[in-house]
Amino acid sequence: MARINKNDIVERVADEVYLSKRDAKDAIDATFKIIVEALVNGDVVNISNFATFKVKEKKPRYGVHPSTGEKMNLNPRRSVSIKLSDSVKDQLK
Repeated sequence: MARINKNDIVERVADEVYLSKRDAKDAIDATFKIIVEALVNGDVVNISNFATFKVKEKKPRYGVHPSTGEKMNLNPRRSVSIKLSDSVKDQLK
């Protein structure tokens, strides 16, 4: 299984839409920044034919430390939920 990083995406976008790598990187950075800002504000980000990103509030809970078996309290936290679109799910089949 190959691992794709941000630089790989920048190169592929630059080639796909005939941009310089610098312009492609700037566009990708701006896109990620906009998505993160929206999530921080509690907005739902829906990118058609790709995915929907949403912040979920996790309640406090009890957990067990895997090494020691010690019971511990886990604080409430926020996490991002990603739901793939049906078109992406179909392509993965």
